[in-house]
Amino acid sequence: MASAPTPLTGSASETACHVVPPLVDFHNAPAGLTYPGDPGFPKGQTGLNKQWWNLSPRGGVAWDQSPVSDQFRNARIPDQDRTWLAIGAQWKPASLSGVAIDVGYAHLFVKDATINDNQAPSNGILRGTYNLSADIFTVQFAYSF
Repeated sequence: MASAPTPLTGSASETACHVVPPLVDFHNAPAGLTYPGDPGFPKGQTGLNKQWWNLSPRGGVAWDQSPVSDQFRNARIPDQDRTWLAIGAQWKPASLSGVAIDVGYAHLFVKDATINDNQAPSNGILRGTYNLSADIFTVQFAYSF
């Protein structure tokens, strides 16, 4: 069982801020697929879209459990369980040996996080719901030698 955060106190014995709450063990469940690309045709034959032979599309889904329990959620850490949905691709241009270009996009669907944080009578009570989500775009250039 996690313990309550330890408050830091000011000179007038008023609560100044809280240290980061204890984090709990969490679970992560990812799953994804990568298509390795078209290896081409047998020797002596060609395909119509030869420039795409070295394209490897990929996609995946993951579930992350929040390490912050409801009891310790605050305005600094409005975290909640989330589901990731991601797509991307890697392209290795045939004309540029050793070059790989990766692109990706992920959207995080995050459960609404409620908060009821009573910090002290002098600091007030924070009550509400956080509506969270995130979009992540990535581009990577790699050169192997």
